[in-house]
Amino acid sequence: MGELGKSAIDLHRTIGRDARNAGLDQLLTLGELSAYATEEFGKGRSILIPSTNC
Repeated sequence: MGELGKSAIDLHRTIGRDARNAGLDQLLTLGELSAYATEEFGKGRSILIPSTNC
């Protein structure tokens, strides 16, 4: 989702909030911007993998 430009942070937050509201137990995220999804979903309920270097 890095190609989202100026909306990227807000859209990542929306994904985290929507996942939480959908009742998911956990969220696995990958990449730097996914920290915003993790924050919205809820700390302690998600796993953030900050680097995409494989």
